[in-house]
Amino acid sequence: MRQGKRYLRGALCQMAWAISHTISYTKDKYPSALFYRLAGRHGVKEANLAVACQVLRIMFHIIRDGGLYREVGGDYFDRLHRSALNTSL
Repeated sequence: MRQGKRYLRGALCQMAWAISHTISYTKDKYPSALFYRLAGRHGVKEANLAVACQVLRIMFHIIRDGGLYREVGGDYFDRLHRSALNTSL
């Protein structure tokens, strides 16, 4: 998110922080899993910005296609890289 309106960026970052840290939303949800996965490697601010970009992409596709949001779950990354999980056991 290099260019764009700074007020939109601020609103998206606040929304991403709320999405990834709300108690009822945190349990087994994709945005929260994305935040905590990236926060350990890149820091909290970069992870928050990544979640904000992902939320913006989700909103764009919902508006463009007229569909619904389908939650993939907090274990999405574990299912995506199942072979890496099996080798570490």
